[in-house]
Amino acid sequence: MLPKFATDPIAQERFLREVLASVGVMHDNVVTISPVGEDRGIPDIAMEELAGAPSTSSSPERVGFWCSY
Repeated sequence: MLPKFATDPIAQERFLREVLASVGVMHDNVVTISPVGEDRGIPDIAMEELAGAPSTSSSPERVGFWCSY
């Protein structure tokens, strides 16, 4: 979660709700997410490391999206 949203209760609730929903998803095409933690008062998650191009890659093979909240 970006620090600017960490004090917004609605953003915190959405973050937690979406993490909890994704924790139960098990599929080869979905990255595994660890339980929610906190770093200096900001909610955070850890995701498994995947081999291949970085998520910031602009390669045509990369499919997906990036969300910043």
